[in-house]
Amino acid sequence: MKATWREIGRLAWRDIETQTVHPLSAGSGLVAAAGALWVAADDMHHVVRLPENGDLIGDGYRIFPGDLPEDAKERKRVKPDTECLIALETNGADGILLALPSGSKRHRVRGAEIQVREGVVRASREIDLSPLLKSLDEEIPDLNIEGGAIMGDKVVLLQRGNGKAGFNALIEFDLDRLGAWLHGGDGRRFKPRIAEMRLPKMGGVRLTFTDAAVHEGALYFAAAAEGGDSTYDDGKIIGSAIGRIDKEPDILIEIEGQKVEGLAHASSDADRLTFFAVTDADDPARASSLLEIGMARFR
Repeated sequence: MKATWREIGRLAWRDIETQTVHPLSAGSGLVAAAGALWVAADDMHHVVRLPENGDLIGDGYRIFPGDLPEDAKERKRVKPDTECLIALETNGADGILLALPSGSKRHRVRGAEIQVREGVVRASREIDLSPLLKSLDEEIPDLNIEGGAIMGDKVVLLQRGNGKAGFNALIEFDLDRLGAWLHGGDGRRFKPRIAEMRLPKMGGVRLTFTDAAVHEGALYFAAAAEGGDSTYDDGKIIGSAIGRIDKEPDILIEIEGQKVEGLAHASSDADRLTFFAVTDADDPARASSLLEIGMARFR
């Protein structure tokens, strides 16, 4: 049975402080945890909880103080660029989420540890990730962290190679060291294992990592084919691919015309796997889409 995909619908979010509803227009990180889908957008100060009932309007919880400019260019210049959501813990409707920035600019170093209780964000703590990102920047050309996931006792981050160096990579840390550092340890003691990954082209444009999800110990990834060679400026969107990494990346499905930036495992049965994905159209006037992707289960 071949892999398939469909668009479920366009996303919006409700600010729980003001009850105003806004389009969610720059979906990036996605994770299934604490009984819901959680979405990070790279140009927001909030994280959004999508309910299990399929409602496409989620609740937005503030994780950073202040408001961003309305002007698109100014907003892009100062945004935190939250690109990655990782579930450090999940148990029923409770969990701990970690929001990570790209690190592609000096000011894009703010992360957040998010406490979820009974399906609601109860607390959020801002984290200065500059020590960790600085150490990665010294080893990785055109640093641009776009995704990540927990694999056993490891944290795996995805470096997106959309800069001039074209360097896609998996970055692996010990989970216990990350946890210790988040609570006051020394970030300089991190010894990441960095493995360059070579992805194929789609429509003549190289694919670059955008997010990751884990199922039964296997790492699945999303990658986008986007014109240009900048980690800051957006390029023409060719499409995206979903794949699986054993020793090397293996493309399982191509999705033309969509820039998939978030990926999360949804469900599985004896024969089939289902993932959710979120898109980013690089257009503030166009809401992100939630996609459903199905594929044959690996034996």
